[in-house]
Amino acid sequence: MGQYAASKLASYTATLDFVETKKPHFSVVTLHPVFVFGRNLLQTTADEISGTNAAIFGGLYSDEPTFKHLSGVHVDDVAEAHIRALSLADKPISSFLLAAKDRSWQEVLDFANKKWPEAGFKKEVGKGDRWIVETKRAEKELGFGEWKEMEEQVTDVVEQQFALRKA
Repeated sequence: MGQYAASKLASYTATLDFVETKKPHFSVVTLHPVFVFGRNLLQTTADEISGTNAAIFGGLYSDEPTFKHLSGVHVDDVAEAHIRALSLADKPISSFLLAAKDRSWQEVLDFANKKWPEAGFKKEVGKGDRWIVETKRAEKELGFGEWKEMEEQVTDVVEQQFALRKA
């Protein structure tokens, strides 16, 4: 995970350096979503689950889930941010963090167990640090009033996986 985070920082730094040195005749917009969850339109079988969706789905059954809290953004909100970014005023560079409200993993488990009581999800998990992701700039400049919260993120992942496992 450390290498992944470092690669994100390195690419952002390279983008800033590019804008500063090359002074392009176009605007550069960078979108920085936290973990992205939701239906995967490319997944056609249960075995193809991967990435953050695999971490969230598997974590519901795991004694040691990848997440001790859920700091996520719905894939639909990420797509919407890309569309809205096309209408931004010209600036050399604009950067936005994208995230719904951070939730504890226990809140995720409580929600999932209430919604799918027969699924056999874990009931409890240890506590983890919460993240605070400042999204006011995205909310103001991209016009996000509300993000699709944990309940919709988890529902879309779980229902897709259950449907694929039945197929």
